[in-house]
Amino acid sequence: MRKYFLFLWVILLISSCRVHTTENYYTVTITEDANIYFKNDLNSNSIDLVKSGEPIYMILDKSSKGFRKVNYKGKVGYVYRPSFKAYNKSDYRNSSGSVILQDSLKNEPIRTYTAPASGGTVHVKGYYRKNGTYVRPHTRSAPRRR
Repeated sequence: MRKYFLFLWVILLISSCRVHTTENYYTVTITEDANIYFKNDLNSNSIDLVKSGEPIYMILDKSSKGFRKVNYKGKVGYVYRPSFKAYNKSDYRNSSGSVILQDSLKNEPIRTYTAPASGGTVHVKGYYRKNGTYVRPHTRSAPRRR
């Protein structure tokens, strides 16, 4: 009888546990208008339309059949082959002169991206060429924007 209750207790414990997966969403800016689909299928219903220039949350490391999972205004869906701009942490800045964008999920201001200025100098780390020669760290002019 005791083994029976222990067995039931273990089954109850295991069945009550919920596996929770964490997905890392990143803030990106859509560069072209995109439809958000309910499933990762072009024949599924379109939930919403994201206008170009709007920030959304997207999972960057997963892509299924050309679809990316997104979170936009509290709606989770899929965008087919989105054109977007992802940012590094160092690309964000707090400035009073920057344009304030509205976060689509939390309805609060977010920090905006400022591209590095063209021109100037770039510090290059030391590296090895394919033929084995070592190039010492140096400074060179920055590439010009096209």
